[in-house]
Amino acid sequence: MPESICDVVELVRVVSEQRCVEAEDEFEKARMNSSERQKMQLSAYDDDEKIESSFIIRRTPDQKYTLLLWRDSEREVVLDVQGFISQSMLPPLTNRHSNWTNPLSLKQNATLVGTTAKFSSACAALERLYRHFEQSFGKDQLKKWALPSVGSLDSAMPAITSATRFVSPTSDLNLWPSALPLLTEAMDADGVVKTWVGEGRMAFTDDNFVRYTELQFDKGHLHRTSTDPSYFRAGHLVEMGLSVRAVENRSHGPVQHSFLVHLDSLFLHNRLASKILSDNAALRTSLASHQASVAPKTAQSMPKKRRVEEGDMYDFQNVTVTNKLSHLSISSVDDTKEQNTHVPNHLLEDRRSDLD
Repeated sequence: MPESICDVVELVRVVSEQRCVEAEDEFEKARMNSSERQKMQLSAYDDDEKIESSFIIRRTPDQKYTLLLWRDSEREVVLDVQGFISQSMLPPLTNRHSNWTNPLSLKQNATLVGTTAKFSSACAALERLYRHFEQSFGKDQLKKWALPSVGSLDSAMPAITSATRFVSPTSDLNLWPSALPLLTEAMDADGVVKTWVGEGRMAFTDDNFVRYTELQFDKGHLHRTSTDPSYFRAGHLVEMGLSVRAVENRSHGPVQHSFLVHLDSLFLHNRLASKILSDNAALRTSLASHQASVAPKTAQSMPKKRRVEEGDMYDFQNVTVTNKLSHLSISSVDDTKEQNTHVPNHLLEDRRSDLD
């Protein structure tokens, strides 16, 4: 399974550059200025009254899921947020997952970061939606939830993560229809999902289907076309479509629910930050290679051992004997001087009188 991940500290620095901030800001403004897309922007719902007037909360017939619906149409709400991918795990599954003991634990996911005011509003809106859900449950029935953060402790940025299971229990077919015809080769190259479905172990429903698209320029026009999910990289500026829900946790204890941010779509807008990250990595590699090529070549070696040979021993003995004889000779002379020096004074006086 491809995984897109990079040095988050470097990513935070790059997406904070002016050219990246401007690209994100322009993308957000284009969506907010679109009469078709404006209502779908997550950042537009950083307002409790607007949330209350726009949405309702409904539980599925089996009480397993609690969904956020549009008040006017009672269809599930999917909202958009723009940002840079910091990490992701996207299709396809590979053969090594075919014997996975718990396929329901496998999820396609993406985490976005952003530096604009609109991205901050989107984060705040998601927190408001959590509190909106919390009010529809009894005390302590909805587990605590918080936004993740990306980066180092001194420069951490709030992030938005959404995820979707690759497959669902077959019982979910009562809620969402099968989407097996939509499962392309790019999403399931080794046929892992199709095998699970064919064996009757799991279901691939409309709820598991994630729409992967990108912006392409063709014949003088920009088109949004389907794309291979493995093309998405850290640093890509994307639009994420997400929904929010609560799901019941089946356990032996008190009934509890978890708040989930569900991945619905990923739209690749441009690759600016990803290219900057790639260029920086290439530059570092080039500099390291250059420094290695011009570094002085030094041979590191230990001093040679000094071994005592027979000739050395013969010389050593000669020197020792010579030194000893010299010492004895010097000592005998010194002894004579020492003796003369200590002749009694009265004898010296007698010798002087003899000389006179």
